Amino acid sequence: AETLSARLARLRDWRDFDWDALGRLLGRTHALGFRHADLNAHNVLIDGAESLWLIDWDRGSRRAPGPWPARVLERLARSLRKLHGLRVEAADAKASWQSLLRAHERGGATEANGG
Repeated sequence: AETLSARLARLRDWRDFDWDALGRLLGRTHALGFRHADLNAHNVLIDGAESLWLIDWDRGSRRAPGPWPARVLERLARSLRKLHGLRVEAADAKASWQSLLRAHERGGATEANGG
């Protein structure tokens, strides 16, 4: 397995990572009310089959619907900025983040409609 941080460090173009899959995973997770207290690029694992796993749930919680998913996503964005610096300002990185956000909305809507 490899962390998201490690994967991004070796990619020339961040669009080569499946940001849609991560966005859908996070959207479904949030729609079910699960809040990861420390979502960062080290807590997303990619296994040999390219499946995504969220790890380090020791401070996670179940929450009622509210504005908290945006704060969780902002934490992930801060992590990417901290780990990868100005790289997050490149066109491919910005496009990748927008893809994640769109997929997050779709993932949450899919789960809210019964999966």
